[in-house]
Order: sequence, then C-alpha cells, then structure tokens
Amino acid sequence: MKCVECGLCRTKCPVFRATMKETASPRAKGMLLNREMNEKLFFFCTLCGMHEQECPYCADLQILKQREKLVKSGATLSRARQIVDNIKEHGHPFTL
Repeated sequence: MKCVECGLCRTKCPVFRATMKETASPRAKGMLLNREMNEKLFFFCTLCGMHEQECPYCADLQILKQREKLVKSGATLSRARQIVDNIKEHGHPFTL
C-alpha cells in the first residue's frame, strides 16, 4: 500500500524527533515515493522500522530498497564517500 501522507509515523521516527525537520520524516520519504522521486533523503533513516509499526495503513516505504537503488545509480553522500576513501587510504574511517 502507498503512503497516504497522514504523518502519524513522525512522532516515533528517531531522525524526525532529533531534527524536527519534515524532510527527515518517513512521511517525506512516502511523498517522494508517491511521486516516484529518488532523493538522497533516503539515506537519512536509521532503518528502525518504527514507521511501519505506527502507520495505520501499513504503508511499505521500502526505504532500504530505495537506498540500494540510489547506491547502484552512483548516488552517495559526500561524507560516506569520504569515510570509504579514508578506510582505503588509512585503514580507518577517521580523517587525520
């Protein structure tokens, strides 16, 4: 089932609660999916599954699947790329 964009999932989302930004909410991701848009916002999710428990409509946002599509298409966050580069170069994810 598609997201009906009710927003009931927001109160349990740890990322939304930490940032209080609508763009970080599961509803924002549902809106992007409904409009068939792939955005890097799918990386800003802890994959905790609380949106699934709280959604009265049992909407499946397929966040992990969307993230996999983004990675396969070459989309990454600059910080994630930097961490991978540091591991390759220094053997650890930290910058020196």
